[in-house]
Amino acid sequence: MRIACQHVDTIFKNFFHVTICEGITEFELAKLLEQEICSKKGFTLSFQPIVAFGEGAAQPHHKPRKTRKLQKGDPILIDCGAKFEGWCSDMTRNFSLGKPSKEYREKYRKLLKIHEEVLKLFLPGKKVAELDQFVRDKLKNDAQFFTHSLGHGVGKEVHELPKISIKSDEILKKNSVVTCEPGIYFPGKFGIRIEDQLVIQDKKPEILTHTPKELIIL
Repeated sequence: MRIACQHVDTIFKNFFHVTICEGITEFELAKLLEQEICSKKGFTLSFQPIVAFGEGAAQPHHKPRKTRKLQKGDPILIDCGAKFEGWCSDMTRNFSLGKPSKEYREKYRKLLKIHEEVLKLFLPGKKVAELDQFVRDKLKNDAQFFTHSLGHGVGKEVHELPKISIKSDEILKKNSVVTCEPGIYFPGKFGIRIEDQLVIQDKKPEILTHTPKELIIL
């Protein structure tokens, strides 16, 4: 899984700076990303990439559209993963083609701060429902737009137990591999999700995804 994560990190360094341009569709960008992930021997997709522009990102499981073209000022959400020797990776990062709206930038800074805070709580013995509740408490008025679970286990399948949700009674175990992906989804406007993959360890989690989490403006 470390190798699968490293592969995606390497792609994120340059791929989107070259391929993201005004007028490209979500579907076109998703297909180019799929090709790039699978272009190196030994790597396949762990799932079909999510590429969402603007209002499309308000749907957590958005399917790339052939008709939605990228416009200046659009926020972009990209969720993808590679599989190596049967083991999966999963990461979400956010971009913008040109300067995004003030509201988007404020919501992004807020969510990134919460993401960094909750990451520190991913420790052995921690109740997953408490992690989810922590995020909701920090979001305050925006908690109503946190309509997706906080994370999930990753292994041979990209979605495994534990489901990190306020509705789950599971407890984190040492050496488990999970995601931390708080998100806020504003219907008809935009969505933001920041997702890392990590290993549960005694003092602090080992983060496997190293692509910077600051908003990337292209």
